[in-house]
Amino acid sequence: MRVITVEDYLPQYGTIVVRDIPDEEPAPLPLLGESDLEVLTIGTIARAGDGWLRASARDVRHHVRLEAHDGPPPLDGAWLPWSSRSGGWDSVLCEDLSELGVPAPTTRPELLRFLVAAGVVIAETSGGVTRYRLPEQPPRAEDVLRLPDERRAVIRRQDARRRYTRFVADLAAVAVWSRDHTVSATPAELSGRMLATEEEIRETIAHGIEHGLLSPSGEGAFTATPRRPPESEPARQAGRSMGIS
Repeated sequence: MRVITVEDYLPQYGTIVVRDIPDEEPAPLPLLGESDLEVLTIGTIARAGDGWLRASARDVRHHVRLEAHDGPPPLDGAWLPWSSRSGGWDSVLCEDLSELGVPAPTTRPELLRFLVAAGVVIAETSGGVTRYRLPEQPPRAEDVLRLPDERRAVIRRQDARRRYTRFVADLAAVAVWSRDHTVSATPAELSGRMLATEEEIRETIAHGIEHGLLSPSGEGAFTATPRRPPESEPARQAGRSMGIS
């Protein structure tokens, strides 16, 4: 085993990046290239391949320890939780909030009153003391506010992007680390490891397949979609002349 330790590492745009010295010789094993997948976002699970490793991290200085082992990793390795802001509330404009009866929040106390009015936070008062808790299923903005169809469609798209992008990246990473790069586990089997509900996993897989980030592979299985080769300039010009973007 070899160990490399960096005491004061500053991530690049929220990502820990490790790259080997470029080598013109092909790798002895079929390893993943850094830009081989359609999914470019890094979730909570690191990805690695031919001379590179990427892992998500906050933009603060880190103590990083890398270990190179000759054998397979242990089966009881820790899995990181996935979390996602959802509900589309950060996509709502100030004028959309007037029907809640509270002003658009500009301070933390105002933000708390707004969250209670929206049903995103529940306030409970007992003995003159008010406590706050999250509901089991926070409402989405489109279910609380009367919005025009155009605004509703925009919120749904933005919510889906924020809700699923990093989770799809995690599922793609699971596929990359799996045998034959294919995930055959059921949502129920993935639920405990991904710390997400079966419904969230099904929705995220469907989102990934719909947007070409994941590919179905047999009944209930999926793989990470390989990245399409860049289009040649003549082909792009021909597409533009035909009105194809």
